[in-house]
Order: sequence, then structure tokens, then C-alpha cells
Amino acid sequence: MTEGSETIEVAVDHLVELAKRSLKAIGVPEADIEIICDVLMYAQLRGNNQGLVKIPVRGVLPDPYAKPIEITRTLPAVAHIAINGNSGMVIARKAAIEAANLAQTYGVGVVGTNGRATSTGAMGYYADLIAREGMVGIVMAGSPKVMAIAGGVDPDLGTNPIAIGVPVNDDTMVFDMTTATIAWYGLILAQQ
Repeated sequence: MTEGSETIEVAVDHLVELAKRSLKAIGVPEADIEIICDVLMYAQLRGNNQGLVKIPVRGVLPDPYAKPIEITRTLPAVAHIAINGNSGMVIARKAAIEAANLAQTYGVGVVGTNGRATSTGAMGYYADLIAREGMVGIVMAGSPKVMAIAGGVDPDLGTNPIAIGVPVNDDTMVFDMTTATIAWYGLILAQQ
């Protein structure tokens, strides 16, 4: 804790309601609020810097001209989702559910997305979702070039998060990391 700051305790239920009201206030579509809040709270309650910090910087807003999400199957166990300007968290959750459904049918499910999206948040959320369906989930995302190679000065690499979720007895085990020392929103949180 920095000098002059203090800790404020807030009940989780109150924090969830505040987050939902804040998402609505910044213009998140009503249909997306529950999903985005769920992803943000997953991260927030784990001390992950992919949580509520995304609300004040509007890192969750879809494109105001977003078109309907399109899912196409390119092979029986492979699907593609066209983001079409929708929220990254909504798309990533849809991709995880689609991958789990494909895996239940074919033994494996691979889903890719393309197009510009907002932040997808903590990858562990989606890996955990798949693991809760009894399957191993491997979730990866690309990111803009924001970090230099060791010894370099120019940004050449993204933070490119990866998460793995594994069902364990009646629970899940999730490994969630970034390929950088700190994730992009960790820098934004530090700046705030």
C-alpha cells in the first residue's frame, strides 16, 4: 500500500452490482453486461490485473457499429468466429462454449476468432469454463506489440496470454499466464 492510501472492504455482492451499473453507464449493451461482469469478477477475485480496471478505461466496449457474431464450421471439430466488432469477452466465452461442445461430440474442439475485439480479460476464465465441462481447455490470445525482446528497446512482442484448465476430481486446476513480466492492464492499473 502506498503512503496516504487506505484499504476499503466491499462486499462481493455490492461490488458485482456496482460493476454492472458501471458497465451500463459506460454504454455496454444490456445483453453483454452479465458475461462481461462475470469475466471481470473472475479476475478481480483472484487478484488478477484483468479485472475491474477495464471499466474506467473502457476496455470492454464493443464497436458501436458491431454486427452479429458469425460462427462457421470449417471441419466437423473446427469452428471459426467472426468477431464483427463485438466485445472480446463475449466472443471468447462463446468460443470456449463452442470448443467444449465440439469436444463433447468429436473428442476435440478447435475454435479460432478473427477481427478486432476489445480485451478478452483473464484467459483462465475460459479455460476454467471448458474444464468444468470435463475437458482440458487450452486458451490463447494474441496482443499488440507492447514489449521489447530482452536487451532491445523497440516493442516487437505482445504479452500473448495463455491458460490451461484441467478437470480435477470435482473441481478444476487452472494455469493462467502472460508471456511478459506483466500484462498490459497491469501497467494501466499501476498508472492509475
